[in-house]
Amino acid sequence: MKGLYLLAVSLIASTALADGLSIAITDTRQGMVGYEDGVFSGPMASRYQCAIDGLNQAYTVTTFPRTRALRLLKHHQVDLGLPLARTPIRDTYASFSGALFEIEFHLFTQAAETDTPPDTEQVAVVWTSGVLPLIEELGHEVIPVDNHQVGVAMVKRGRTQGVVIPGPLVQVMSPDLEGLVGHRFTTMELGLYVDQNQPELLERLVLAII
Repeated sequence: MKGLYLLAVSLIASTALADGLSIAITDTRQGMVGYEDGVFSGPMASRYQCAIDGLNQAYTVTTFPRTRALRLLKHHQVDLGLPLARTPIRDTYASFSGALFEIEFHLFTQAAETDTPPDTEQVAVVWTSGVLPLIEELGHEVIPVDNHQVGVAMVKRGRTQGVVIPGPLVQVMSPDLEGLVGHRFTTMELGLYVDQNQPELLERLVLAII
């Protein structure tokens, strides 16, 4: 009987390992990480590809808006989400892999502004960004926008005093940012989030990263 039990456990474990992982990529339109023709693409792709390949497990990748990807992680409907910055709120419902990148965020203002605007000034930020809570904590009035291009246009038209852009996108967006002045704003850890109900997957992912 004991032998049958161990065999059943072994079969379940083998089936789980054989099942493909479900991976959610968030907001690929921002250009940091995408997925094309079976491989990750974009300026941050190589480290994510190495981390996922290190799991030695089949996977499927689907693109979602960031809010939906986070909701799927929260409700255990996907195994992994990337690229995602670490925040205290996200840590309450998913497990962070460890940092693949230290990502700088830059605050862009009108050329006349030579210093970071005062805490009372308005700052535009993509409303799903992990940096948004920090902007609020620093006393800025947050102007939520759907994408970075909208925030940049608002600054140029004088409708807000600044816009926060992740470092990897600064060069990509350089034509849009022409005429604005960049200021270093803050740094955050960027990596993957894992379904909180899968500690074994998290352990394997951490080992693949280090």
